[in-house]
Amino acid sequence: MKEKRRLKRRYIIAEAKIKSARGTSWNDAMVVNINRDGLALYSKKPVKSGEKVFIKITFLERKKLYTVEELSGTIRWTQPIGKNYAAGLKFDYKVNKKDFPVLKRCLEYVMKSNK
Repeated sequence: MKEKRRLKRRYIIAEAKIKSARGTSWNDAMVVNINRDGLALYSKKPVKSGEKVFIKITFLERKKLYTVEELSGTIRWTQPIGKNYAAGLKFDYKVNKKDFPVLKRCLEYVMKSNK
């Protein structure tokens, strides 16, 4: 399969909460890689390709937990894996320090950690 990503993904293990834009309940997920355009995650609940979602990410940096601003995005692909689901999410906007300072910090942290 041809690689379609413009940016290299950086590995991270981070907790996340995800919900459909039409839903009311947050579901647990795990972020496994990220870049400024999107991320890949694993979820116990299914998500649908093309679905609009909201996500909150919590990551650990130097023994301190940080929770990223609530983000919106679109699920670009999904794949069942056993009883879980893998998915790729594209953010609805460009990440910048002014609007998303904690997410920007997360990206800077994983850039340093993945060298």
